[in-house]
Amino acid sequence: MIVNRLRRSFFREGLVAVIALSAFAVRCGKLAEDEPGTERPVPGGSAGAPTDAGAGMAESPEENVSGTGSSTGGAAGSPGEADAVAGAVSTPEPERLVLRPERSLLVSDPAVLEGLTFERVLSSLAGNEAHDVYLAFARSFLPRASTEEAPGPRCDDEAAVVGDMSTLNGFPIPCPAEAGALLQTNENRAWKPLSVTNRFDLAPEGGENCGEQHLSFYLSKVEAVVTASLRLSALIPNPSPELGLEGCRPVVDFWASLSRADYDKPAARARALEGAFLGTQLAGSAPTPEQTVLNRAGYLPFMSREHFGRRGRLQLLYLGDKGIWHFFEHALVSGKEGWVLRRPLTQSVPVMSLLSQDPSANPCAAELLGTVSTLLDDDPVNQRLNVAPSCFAGTDVTEGPTLLNGLRDLVPDGTYGPALEKLLERELNMHYPSYDFYPSEIAARVDFVGTCNGCHYPKGSPFSNRGTIAHVNPQRTEPCGTAAGDEERSCYARSPLLKFSFLPRWTSILQNFWDHPGAFPALPEGAASTNAVDGTVLVQQNP
Repeated sequence: MIVNRLRRSFFREGLVAVIALSAFAVRCGKLAEDEPGTERPVPGGSAGAPTDAGAGMAESPEENVSGTGSSTGGAAGSPGEADAVAGAVSTPEPERLVLRPERSLLVSDPAVLEGLTFERVLSSLAGNEAHDVYLAFARSFLPRASTEEAPGPRCDDEAAVVGDMSTLNGFPIPCPAEAGALLQTNENRAWKPLSVTNRFDLAPEGGENCGEQHLSFYLSKVEAVVTASLRLSALIPNPSPELGLEGCRPVVDFWASLSRADYDKPAARARALEGAFLGTQLAGSAPTPEQTVLNRAGYLPFMSREHFGRRGRLQLLYLGDKGIWHFFEHALVSGKEGWVLRRPLTQSVPVMSLLSQDPSANPCAAELLGTVSTLLDDDPVNQRLNVAPSCFAGTDVTEGPTLLNGLRDLVPDGTYGPALEKLLERELNMHYPSYDFYPSEIAARVDFVGTCNGCHYPKGSPFSNRGTIAHVNPQRTEPCGTAAGDEERSCYARSPLLKFSFLPRWTSILQNFWDHPGAFPALPEGAASTNAVDGTVLVQQNP
């Protein structure tokens, strides 16, 4: 469909941060978790799902102790049973379970989260060596010359520090002096649970994995001298890949069950989440029913080292001493490898490199041109990037240069911005003339979905989270929900971007998958699998 330029004028004018909504979600860059063909098969989307919720299957999820297990529905009783009820008034189907995002997608209730302590999570990941993991993480922000010799990376491993800057993946990255405060932080007391997030929507359509499970923490201002938040993103393997996405149903059933009345009491939800995320870390207690069901289906606790390595991610949002926020990414590896690896930001582009180098000889400019098709959807929730890992930025900062300003020749040292604009215009005219796009519109979309800053720092926007650039703010609270007592409970405030864009999208995907068991079969052998959210080739989603 041809899109009217006047209707999209907010992109051309560079106000995308004010109204655009992105699936990058609380993740930086990719997640970009966060690159379509024009069709995006999703669990809960049109791919293989009945168009009518009642077509071909019953909508009657089983009620059981654990709350897991959707009914496969449609199974007829024995002939004798059919005769016995012939002519009788039919029994109405059970009321459809409507999933509640504050329980089944993103939980920010302090009372529900209090058992998911940083100490228990690190113990689940590294056992008795948990403190070593944290020390390796904290040291990674310091130059090697300024700290004792110990395992793990340092910020100057790739290049010597000049001023306070080094490089990562060939792109600039800071070595902030105040980051040394992380070493003095008592991690078991200062890091507090902030939220848990179910990112089943990131599962590839072939079911090679079941998406991600996120657990976030923040540094308490009472216990720490720096402001930061840290997210652990676990990639959950599918224990039954031969079933495709259906092999992920136990995880979906677990999350869906939390929306039932059985879990109206916060203590019940807390116990269920602790079992699913920590498993045996529930010292001195029997496994929860929910944990038992997941274990029998072949799932490890979500916070298991097997779910990290080079696949899962640790992402830090850090406020520097100059009032600038920094975004960093790490991988969690074995002790022999030093516990953590510094990694560039997944699917976050190096804006200054794109503007300061001749685009005709810059491979990252070629990558940018190659991902234009993933930015054409007018719904910003569906806009993505898909560039090679060699073009992932080392870091991102607030108040940094934007690609849009670069095309307008407004970025100092961004000499090649106008040349890049010409290449973008040629790409649009040659391959996407019916969309009638300006290069500035593409640049604005790249700034939003292809940088951490674009998603987290929409200055002056009604979609920002007051008082922070994080999407969950521990310094503010709001009602957790609208029913079953949750309207009387206080949760950490979620940004409007989460509440009005991300969460409705994720909820619809989860609801549709829950409602339609059996509608998402495995792909034929040899078929190429893509990311279930956006159609991106899987290997480029989590390098």
